Amino acid sequence: MARRAAWTGDLQGLSQQYQRTKAFFWLSLSVFGCFLSACSDTEIAQKAVRTEQGTQPQIAIPEEVPKPQPLPVPTQASKARDLGDFKLVYASVEKPEYQNLEQVFKTSGQIDSLVAGLNKTLALPTDITIRMTDGSNCSKSGTHYRLSQKEIVLCYQDASRYAQEFSKHLKSEAEIATAVLDVSSWDLLHETGHALISVLQLPITGREEDVADEIATLKLIEAGNGWDQAAMNAAKEFAYTAQQQSSTKELWDVHALDQQRSYNILCFVYGSNPKKHASLVQKGTLPEARANTCVDEYAQKTASWNTLLSAYLKNQARPITTPKS
Repeated sequence: MARRAAWTGDLQGLSQQYQRTKAFFWLSLSVFGCFLSACSDTEIAQKAVRTEQGTQPQIAIPEEVPKPQPLPVPTQASKARDLGDFKLVYASVEKPEYQNLEQVFKTSGQIDSLVAGLNKTLALPTDITIRMTDGSNCSKSGTHYRLSQKEIVLCYQDASRYAQEFSKHLKSEAEIATAVLDVSSWDLLHETGHALISVLQLPITGREEDVADEIATLKLIEAGNGWDQAAMNAAKEFAYTAQQQSSTKELWDVHALDQQRSYNILCFVYGSNPKKHASLVQKGTLPEARANTCVDEYAQKTASWNTLLSAYLKNQARPITTPKS
């Protein structure tokens, strides 16, 4: 109470302090102007006197300030022509240790379902190949998008690593297989994000890797039919990987830290349906301080991507329509 009285009982002193601070600001601005135009010591002193007496220096304001030009917003009338598709190719497995994984992917049909949904939804100017492989490119780069070839490479090596990690946390082979397929599905949509940014020449700000993370997560969530669980399994994989990293590892990398990527995914999942995913906060998986912003984050990013892709959507359909098995 004494502190509050000190603040409220000396309004006149605060007012005087404000006037002195304002005068100092204008004096600093005037002296800075002199620094640029080489005023004499006498001129600086005169400016100080005028400022102290309450005469604020005039700042020249241009008659017309140029305004930034807004990005063109695609409309129904500017719908893109559909000249291409995503082409899924299961390349021959070179290494015997990946043959079982190949059968898991082919039998489940989960990647096939994603690709079919993308083709049902997006109008492309050219074909984009999606290649499931364990080839030499995988040993160098892992799952990636080959810009020059317009090709998404999904690597069995990555799927094998996911299987090893989830086997430490899950009991049944069926649960492990589901988790591997889920993370691989998120990977596919992440690389699809890179492909769309390139092929459609989408205007983005920020790091492209962050943007690709966004579209992967948002498209899984908006698909419904249980696909949000795939996004959550991707978040788990990033969290598991983060536990094995040092605090300074890969700070130079174009990707966000794995723990950050995990929280970002969970934030979108929670923001899409706080009631359904309340347990994420209740169990402490997603900190409450972050959860408080997630509804707005999800709405903002969804609206942004709807705008960016509106000219390329076929009948405004969702990209994934097949229920997740």
